[in-house]
Amino acid sequence: DRRGHDTGSAQPVDGHDRVHGRPIRVLFPVPPWPVCCGGSESGLTSKKSGPAEIVLAQDNRTGGISYWQAQDHQSVADRFGVSLAEYIHALFGLVLQKRPRHVLMIGCAGGTLATMLSRAGVRVSLVDIDPLSFEIARRYFHLPPSVDCHARDGAAFLRRTADRYNAII
Repeated sequence: DRRGHDTGSAQPVDGHDRVHGRPIRVLFPVPPWPVCCGGSESGLTSKKSGPAEIVLAQDNRTGGISYWQAQDHQSVADRFGVSLAEYIHALFGLVLQKRPRHVLMIGCAGGTLATMLSRAGVRVSLVDIDPLSFEIARRYFHLPPSVDCHARDGAAFLRRTADRYNAII
């Protein structure tokens, strides 16, 4: 922009967007203080009956993006979809120590761990009860098309799948 800030993003939007018909808010820019403090961000959104409000916030200086659903912080990543959360990097390193071929992840959020594992050559399958999470992960967090996504309850998926996994997260 005029001030020299990078305005690149996974998908530029004008402040409001829809995914699977549900409205999401995209806020620009993120304040200069840290966007990931861990856990829930009180006061950012309020819980409502019906579908939870989704907020995506991009830092125009870095291209980083954060994702909240209701008051729960789901993901934070750089402009390339690499997580900025330390615990995701800890899980990534722990899983790679076992040299897995196929990893099942229950719960998508922004899909940053799945993205990182897939880029490291691991076959990844994701299960989430809300198909909207996959769309958000692909559109805003660079979830690769090679990641298999299943919109189901995680426990029900495990009971019915014949696939075998080297790790389940």
